Amino acid sequence: MTPDIETVEFRRQLQLLHRHRNLIVACTVVGAAVALGVSLVIHRTYAADAALVISRSKIGEGQMLTDTLSTANFRPLIESRAVASQVVRETRLDEAPYWVSPSRFFGDVIEIEEVRNSSVLLVHGRLDNPALVADIVNRVADLGADTARRVSQQEAVQARNDIKLQLDEAKARLDGATAKLDDARRGAQLELVKKDVDAELEQRGALLDLLINVEAEKARLARAEQELKARPRVDTVTRSIDGDPAMMEAARNAQGKPPDLLTLQMKNEAINPVYQELDKQVAESRTRLAALERQKTQMTARNLDNPRLARLGEMYAKESQISRLEMERDLAKKSYEQVANSYESARLLVAGRSSGLQILTRALPPDKPESRKVPRNILIGALSGFLLACVFVLVRGNVAEPATFRSRVASV
Repeated sequence: MTPDIETVEFRRQLQLLHRHRNLIVACTVVGAAVALGVSLVIHRTYAADAALVISRSKIGEGQMLTDTLSTANFRPLIESRAVASQVVRETRLDEAPYWVSPSRFFGDVIEIEEVRNSSVLLVHGRLDNPALVADIVNRVADLGADTARRVSQQEAVQARNDIKLQLDEAKARLDGATAKLDDARRGAQLELVKKDVDAELEQRGALLDLLINVEAEKARLARAEQELKARPRVDTVTRSIDGDPAMMEAARNAQGKPPDLLTLQMKNEAINPVYQELDKQVAESRTRLAALERQKTQMTARNLDNPRLARLGEMYAKESQISRLEMERDLAKKSYEQVANSYESARLLVAGRSSGLQILTRALPPDKPESRKVPRNILIGALSGFLLACVFVLVRGNVAEPATFRSRVASV
């Protein structure tokens, strides 16, 4: 039953439209005429176009070949309220006869089109003044390119400043570590300490020989003193005068008794040469022993006989301090070099990734207005009149004849 009711209703609607065909035709003709009249009466507009292309820095081009350039990232920079306000203010579009507000600027006057599968943006402008529309399109393109350039520069500056803080901190640490190391080196004078330690170690190596020489010299001196005590200092020599002709002649002349001269003797005293040599050796031994004892005293005063040398421990402590400060300086230097390299790399990387807009073609004042598009407008007007007439006839017929329709449905 339902398909039959729908068929009856459809036939009724068609019959209703057929009975009022003259009205529908008249409305269609009127719509076409109105569209024709409007097309001939309205002001003719002039269109101007400019093209913007996304340009990428050539720095790091080989690393950026896989990056995709998207025009959607740059469209908001052009269609911004700030750009609209500035252009409207400069060209006085907010005054008569245009009365264009910044909120209606993009849409009523300027349209931005993204060329598919490319890095090109088109700026379309329409207005009834050819020179003004070209100026407006060019101004929008200039402001869009300037805005994109400024944003890229701000990004690069921000990235540089962020890493610059780390670079300054690393440099301050390096300067501090270097200053501490220099102060420690000046205070420690490690080279002089090493020379002193080397000298003390050399003297300490000779200390054993010195002790042996002291004991040997003491033993030599004691033995020489014993020998010296056992020897007489002066030796007495007795001899007869007959062995000396001169003494015999002198004795004869003095006494005149030759037989008695043979019994005369002469005594001489002479220093014992062995005693003299021993005494010399004792004096030399005492001198050497005194020198050795003095040398030993000096070594003892400098604690060279101590099992632990204080100067050696001091040298080790200073070497450890210098080594620690050198390690801190090297770490700070390495950190500074890494941050400096990162700083330069980041600047180049940001510059390589920073894209800008360049004006590919500028708008020229159009020499003729846009087409009135009369056929299209007539078709739209006629179609609009036809549809409005059909709707009117259907609504009026369904409202005016509801009882007749219900009776037909019931009979079916």
